[in-house]
Amino acid sequence: MKLLYCLTKKNNSSCCPETSDQNTIDKPQRKSIATRWGFLLINSFLMVMLNMNLSRGQNIAGWDFQTTSSGGTAVIAYGPTFPKVYLANVGTGTLYLDGTNSSSLWNLNTSATTELNAFTGSSVNVGTGMTATTTSPACLALVSSSANGKFAIIKFSMTGKKNLIVSYSSQGTLSGFTSQKWEYSTDGSSWFPALTFVSGSVAGTITTSFAKTGVLSFSTTGLDNAATAYLRLTGAGATTITGNNRIDNIQLNADCIPIDDNNACTTDACNSLTGITTHTNVADGTPCNDGDPCTKNDVCINGTCKGSPIIC
Repeated sequence: MKLLYCLTKKNNSSCCPETSDQNTIDKPQRKSIATRWGFLLINSFLMVMLNMNLSRGQNIAGWDFQTTSSGGTAVIAYGPTFPKVYLANVGTGTLYLDGTNSSSLWNLNTSATTELNAFTGSSVNVGTGMTATTTSPACLALVSSSANGKFAIIKFSMTGKKNLIVSYSSQGTLSGFTSQKWEYSTDGSSWFPALTFVSGSVAGTITTSFAKTGVLSFSTTGLDNAATAYLRLTGAGATTITGNNRIDNIQLNADCIPIDDNNACTTDACNSLTGITTHTNVADGTPCNDGDPCTKNDVCINGTCKGSPIIC
């Protein structure tokens, strides 16, 4: 930044000693150097954003409540057949609102008193394989003060995965839920707190606009490698039968756990985007133990532990 400052100033040899002979850099040269610095700054910013996106890891499951090409469940306009169970639209997982798998039984009742509905959706937090279409019906709405304290359950597997990140988009009406509490479990009985989002007017809170709310997200290591994993969402604070919170573009992402090849002479690493484990040889000469009592001075050579024979 100091260099950029110097480039815009004439006769500034004190901060740009390399220009003191000429006393200044001519205008075209200043423009050229500043442009190159601009490209470098933009490129650095893009790399940071890319790394932030990649840090989410591998997608386990996602719900946009519309895509059915992989067997997922789509919301429909309110009616007696409105779904209470939603297979993931991307990946593998299930959202329950039907009284099974530790969920509450959410009532449809009438269109005026239903606890479930569908409205215009969001393009916020759209992941790979998910649609950005927002035309109603395009998101799941949890409705009514009668739904305060009811549970929505997401069931999935974390086998071979760690560092779960949950993200989604949401908005609420002024008389809808004022809090969304998330918990996790490995058995559907014992629950542990993850994070609670509350209503507000700034990003990171439940606002009246998907765009203003932004992405809501939390992470946990409490479900690492769990064969069966549960997430529980509980809404509270709704004050009318029409108050609602809309939920859209739920993503469950995690890092993969490397498969151990039980070789002390390799380093195991897993690509969280592909799920593929690689085994890289450690440096030759790294001490190891080949398990053979008739060798000594064991070291790694080309990924294999070898020792010098001794009489035994």
